[in-house]
Amino acid sequence: MHFCAIIIAVFPAILAQANVFSDIDINSLTINLEDKLHPFEQQLIQYKLLTKDQKIITLITNQVYSFIRLIDFPQIFNNVLSLTGNIFVGLFAVLFTTFFL
Repeated sequence: MHFCAIIIAVFPAILAQANVFSDIDINSLTINLEDKLHPFEQQLIQYKLLTKDQKIITLITNQVYSFIRLIDFPQIFNNVLSLTGNIFVGLFAVLFTTFFL
């Protein structure tokens, strides 16, 4: 019973966050960042840390995509469900033992 209540309380929050992440427009975000990073990019080119054909936004985007690919979302979801189940079993064991004392 409590496990269902926890699932009912947590699941909508997870779905809401998933919707927020899915609504992010990557193209407009990169355009906005590109405008703000242009002076920094020029300094990196001036100090020869970037070549003229490299763009800092491309480097950042590639790093973010590679980081996201490393995240194992099914494993995270499995761990959250396992933790919730373990907490429920532990709580139930304590309550059951306390009832008979």
